[in-house]
Amino acid sequence: MDSLPEISELAKHVEVPPIDPPGDLACAQCESLLLEPTTLEDGETVCRFCVRKRRAATAEMQVELPPWAKSAEQIGFGSDVNVILAELAAFFCPAAQRSATARQRGNALFGESKFSAAIEAYTEALDAAPSPDLVLFCNRALAHLKNEDPELALRDALSGAAASPGSGPCLFAKAWFRLGQALLAKGEAPEASFALARAASAPGVATALAEACGRLSAEDVEKVKDWLRQGQCPSIETRLPSIERGGCLSVVGEGSKDWLRNQLECPLCLGLLCQPSSLPCGHTLCRTCLARTLDHAFDAPPACPMCRKDLSSYLTWLNGRALIAGRLGVAAGHGGAQIPINRKIAAIIDRHFPAEVAERALQIASAETAGGEGGEHPVVPIFICSMAMPSVACPLHIFEPRYRLMMRRCIDSGQRQFGMCLFPGAQFGTMLYIQSFRQLPDGRSQIKTIGARRFQVLEWGEKDGYATGRVRWLEDEAPEPVAAEPATEEVSTPEPTAKQARVTLHRSALRLRKAVDGLLAKAAPSLEDLEGLEQQLGPKPCTEGSDGPCCPGFVFWCMGLAHLPPRLCYELCFGKEYRQSAEKRLQAVLDIYEKQIRMAKKKFEQEEDSDSNQGTVDASDCLECEEEGNPDAE
Repeated sequence: MDSLPEISELAKHVEVPPIDPPGDLACAQCESLLLEPTTLEDGETVCRFCVRKRRAATAEMQVELPPWAKSAEQIGFGSDVNVILAELAAFFCPAAQRSATARQRGNALFGESKFSAAIEAYTEALDAAPSPDLVLFCNRALAHLKNEDPELALRDALSGAAASPGSGPCLFAKAWFRLGQALLAKGEAPEASFALARAASAPGVATALAEACGRLSAEDVEKVKDWLRQGQCPSIETRLPSIERGGCLSVVGEGSKDWLRNQLECPLCLGLLCQPSSLPCGHTLCRTCLARTLDHAFDAPPACPMCRKDLSSYLTWLNGRALIAGRLGVAAGHGGAQIPINRKIAAIIDRHFPAEVAERALQIASAETAGGEGGEHPVVPIFICSMAMPSVACPLHIFEPRYRLMMRRCIDSGQRQFGMCLFPGAQFGTMLYIQSFRQLPDGRSQIKTIGARRFQVLEWGEKDGYATGRVRWLEDEAPEPVAAEPATEEVSTPEPTAKQARVTLHRSALRLRKAVDGLLAKAAPSLEDLEGLEQQLGPKPCTEGSDGPCCPGFVFWCMGLAHLPPRLCYELCFGKEYRQSAEKRLQAVLDIYEKQIRMAKKKFEQEEDSDSNQGTVDASDCLECEEEGNPDAE
């Protein structure tokens, strides 16, 4: 009878024992002690022999890359041994290291179909292991099956099943799959069906359940179904040996803890590793230390500080990931944000040095702020480059190491703002907000910013090579009521109200808007032209007075549109007369526009008159020529 569907359905509901926390030095793939550990691009660490299986298992999670970036495998992830983890495994688990080495030798012999020799290697590995090893029992059981010795295979498979509770889903399924195979070889079809069903209940494993079910009688089917409902098979439970699993680095004495702390020290900042990041060459640094190392790729090709291995391909790989992240709308789209954290080393540090981890996190967070403390007069990072104004776009090309660092910190902080000053030591500047960040393959970046609020620099400073400043925000004062004309004997003029003053100022803004609209109609007649203009200057601000009766945002935008000299813009933005008077700025910019329009109109009229006069002379000359050639002219 076809019992497979019923048994398969029941198998889905069989409870799997909870998973124990993974060992500090356990492979993320085979769950055994790491042998020749190598860290992959996702931050997981596996045995070098498990790299191929791990990549196949996580193929769907691989991140897309641009065509100019090499793959993680091509840049070296999964090839070199992780230095720190290899040293920890050798120090804390020497016996398990010997066992793992023998296991790999057995695997190689098994692959060559030398099953007897493989069994000897697995036996050597089990003898060297500090605690029963589920993988070794499973491997030796399969070797016995290949050697046609089901009795010994069953003994090892039972030991593997006994050690399976608490293991990961793949190992749990593997243990019960081997037990099912051994029971099937022994002719115990009901018990084999139960074991294989338990293997089928864990993800990631193919089963031979159909073959076992094909050997079941109707009575056996009911028996297996009852076992699955109960979650155990009595005839198997009574044969399971008593096995206690162990792990490495779960308890560290004081003496070895000092040694461990030294191993987990960053070679650059000499502090406990914070967000440990492993390079393809196997060396590990703090994430921030590595990011700062890569910032200097502009000066020279990036290299590992320990072994000097070239990191150019690694940097391009990070920047490729950043570009994809930016397209997906991830805020932190810079290369430094793509540096993978070594999960294994981070877990070891968190488990054994929790107090220092918290202290280091605060220390790094403080050091990695773009500026300094906040408050009424905050300290902000300052880019010294060009004239920036509120509401006006300011695109930038970032390539210097110090400004790469500044931008990365501004983005990571979430504030996405920095100051811009026209020249070193300037008293005033404008905050710029980062609207978009585009990472380039070699570490440079293109950013789009727009001016925000203005500030006065109270005190200049420096942080990690770039300028900072303690600033005071500049705010426009409320416009004063329009002064009344002096009274005369003939006419008495009443004093205007504040409402009248607002109306007067709004009319000035309308005059400026009319002048600008007229210019735009000629300079950017099409929608495409206007969009191109707004790409350069930013969107045209509101002119309805939503930000004040003088429309200060629109006035700054008009200054950018007029291509005024930087020094004149600086005077209009920060000069004593204008820095806190939106009304005076409005009137000054309006005067500039109207003057330019009058000059342009006058020039145009002069050119027309010149053309007209030139045309008259030419006609007269032609007439004279004709008269000279006419004999009747005399």
